[in-house]
Amino acid sequence: MGQKPMTFIRQVIALVTHPELLQDPKFPNDVKKKALEILGGCRGGSAGAY
Repeated sequence: MGQKPMTFIRQVIALVTHPELLQDPKFPNDVKKKALEILGGCRGGSAGAY
């Protein structure tokens, strides 16, 4: 479609679903901050289904 990929959203989803990636320096700080905010609102600190 000629659109740029939604990098920020993809990176946030990656960190929320796999929190170990928060230690990876390749992810920008604003992405990590948003992922931590989302995880903080999840029971158990995880976006898992259980």
